[in-house]
Amino acid sequence: MRIRLAVALSFAGLLLVPAVASSGPTLGPDLDLTGAQKQEAGNRVAVKVACQDQVCTATATGRIQLLRGRSATTAVSKGALRLKPATMTDPAKFFRLKPGLKKAGLKAVRKTLRKGNRAKVKITVTATGVNGGTTVKKKTVELKPVGFHFREPRAAG
Repeated sequence: MRIRLAVALSFAGLLLVPAVASSGPTLGPDLDLTGAQKQEAGNRVAVKVACQDQVCTATATGRIQLLRGRSATTAVSKGALRLKPATMTDPAKFFRLKPGLKKAGLKAVRKTLRKGNRAKVKITVTATGVNGGTTVKKKTVELKPVGFHFREPRAAG
């Protein structure tokens, strides 16, 4: 924090008086972002959000990434691969944000997974505190086919 000194004249001479302290940039809320790293390819992707130190408003957006073979390619429009935003306000408690997949994006994800390739969702959560400061955190979630469970490989022998 910086303090500016203002010069005030008085009858006795010069006095140094601290002026109004200028506050630095406003700090965003302390944001915790959790959730499963592998989720089923449904209509929504869920992440848990908590603002630890103050009441905040959180907005989750994201983008679908289709991984086919060695390179990441998309067979659908870029707009279909963006998630519908989800917004919530809650006082310092964990709450779930569920940004939705668009119909064309979900169809492309399911087709990609059916062919044995991978699909990921990159989620960006922006939290704005009561003082106006913002915090941004990101999370990547891998999508799996509906009804499919990841199992550990059996030991040989």
